[in-house]
Amino acid sequence: MRPVLILGIALLCLPVAANESRPSDYSIMLQQSGSASTVAPLDANARVPTVRLGTGTADSTTFLRGDQSWATPAGGGAPTDATYIVQTANGSLSAEQAMGALGTGLVKNTTTTGVQSIYGGTSCTNQFPRSLDASGAATCASVADADLSQSYSGVGACAANQWASTLNDNAAPTCTQPAFSNLSSTASIAQGGTTETASTEDAILVGASTTDWATAVLPSCSNATTSKLLYNSTTNAFSCGTDQTSAGGNGKVAITGRSSASLTADSYCAPGGTDACGTSATAVLNQNPIPLSGTFRNLYVWTSAAQGSGDNCAAYIRTGTCNGTLANSALTCAIVDVDQDCSDTSNTATATAGECFQVFYDEAAGSCVGNIIYSFELTPS
Repeated sequence: MRPVLILGIALLCLPVAANESRPSDYSIMLQQSGSASTVAPLDANARVPTVRLGTGTADSTTFLRGDQSWATPAGGGAPTDATYIVQTANGSLSAEQAMGALGTGLVKNTTTTGVQSIYGGTSCTNQFPRSLDASGAATCASVADADLSQSYSGVGACAANQWASTLNDNAAPTCTQPAFSNLSSTASIAQGGTTETASTEDAILVGASTTDWATAVLPSCSNATTSKLLYNSTTNAFSCGTDQTSAGGNGKVAITGRSSASLTADSYCAPGGTDACGTSATAVLNQNPIPLSGTFRNLYVWTSAAQGSGDNCAAYIRTGTCNGTLANSALTCAIVDVDQDCSDTSNTATATAGECFQVFYDEAAGSCVGNIIYSFELTPS
């Protein structure tokens, strides 16, 4: 049966014989005022072709007007050469500026181009922004009296080593000496700090390192005659010791001298410095007083010239009563033949404070020549 649409009357279903072929499409029959006509069939999607809906060209840029004609909308859509602002980017647009691509902030417009950008801010060095122009650039100015809501008469400066702890209503400072309570942290050693939080009785500060002070307690060394204070640099500790009552220890005295001329006969020299070494044993100028008691030892003698074969020149340390004839001691040495020096490190001589001593140069044999140079030590008892 073939369906036929009869407008205004009815939809009839006409029988179709079993062996009758069916058309590939259906026709719409319009019956009006006793007449009927057949229009073009539907397209492959069962829709009326656009060409049958109205005159003109039907495409993606036109629409069907009420007068059954295809027409372009007034305005024609967005121009392809114009730029425009959108909130977010869209792939189908070609000339937009997406605000979402900008950072968060105030938006600044650019004259002529209309390009939008984020305002970068402005600042003034040691001044304040008095005004901003249209682009956001600041006009900087120093604070003047006219900028204050009221005037202040307080003036003045704090003296050295003081600071303004408070300001009154007129901005006049109250100057005070800084206290440790005003410090926000502990003073370093470079700032005069000690790294100690409390004092220790009978203690002093010693440098334990380049970055630390340590307390060292002083012991009681109250004996004015024999007590002495000792310090150990390894442990940074003090201790009390007993002082010696005499020179002792390494308290040795070196005595040196020389003749001012070549000695060719028995001579007597006053020890110390350069001496003419006279030939009188009792002459005051040829003796020196002994300042403290002890022991003479370690005699060394040297001549400025080598002696000849058979020469024998001896040096003695002599002691005794001043202005008298002094006696040879066991401390002696001899330069024999061609030698030029001698020494005695075994024997000693007693030194008695208040007596005198001298060096006796004895030409025992032959004819000795040359200046003599000598040295020996006095070890106080």
